[in-house]
Amino acid sequence: MSGKDKEMKHRLLIFFLVWMTFHFIACHSPDLKGHWHIQSMDQTETLFTLDFDQDTICIMNINSFWSTLKGYRKKDKIFISTPKGWSGYELSIQNEKLIQIKDILTSEQYKGKRCDEACCNSVDEYLKDLNVDIQMLLVDSLGLINDIPAQYLFLGRPNKYYNEAYGDDILLSINNQFTTNYTLPFVHDNQLERFINIPFIYKIIADKETTLAQILGIKTELNKIGVEEIFIATSFEKQEKNDFRYILVNELDFKNPQMKWGTYLTLGK
Repeated sequence: MSGKDKEMKHRLLIFFLVWMTFHFIACHSPDLKGHWHIQSMDQTETLFTLDFDQDTICIMNINSFWSTLKGYRKKDKIFISTPKGWSGYELSIQNEKLIQIKDILTSEQYKGKRCDEACCNSVDEYLKDLNVDIQMLLVDSLGLINDIPAQYLFLGRPNKYYNEAYGDDILLSINNQFTTNYTLPFVHDNQLERFINIPFIYKIIADKETTLAQILGIKTELNKIGVEEIFIATSFEKQEKNDFRYILVNELDFKNPQMKWGTYLTLGK
């Protein structure tokens, strides 16, 4: 065998070994399919979530009330479509349970932890972006599934970002704005149409510590402007995201208005 043949054979062997190495890495790289919690490098609080399918689709905050965003993955890059344009991240797969991503624009780095069904609650993730903390009432045997689009009203305690300014009392949050009045003050200054579509179906998602008086105040104001279909949400075991069960507010008994909403349903009418 001539020297040229040996050199060619040597080059082919190197090429084959390099190709096999990359092929092995590609075939054995961890599958990202599933739900991931993204956190700051030195924190444990989840800032947002990413969901990957088997192909290239990526969804940010899949369970969020406000901000579910769609995007895609291309090799070691993630691109998310936002109202302000595309946002990009560099992706580094550490192992099958840990990734790291870096914001291409800001260079901010994050860690991502794979989350199975037992590690998080989609209802909590759905409510996480609200400005109030809400502990849902768990009542499996009551209510009906109602997927009709509606205007949402939230009753809960201001979360940690608003707690110092607004305190610990249960407040009404409408379109992400607070009011210390359990009626709808926007009605009285003729600006309601800026905040609420009329007529409409209304759904109240209330902390279980909310009193019947607070719910009655909202019902009274909505009735004044002709809204009759008002529902209040309960949660149930194995619920996913926003698939709450709803009770018509008109079916509630308001004879004891200071009773807490959670106690009312627990004791029954």
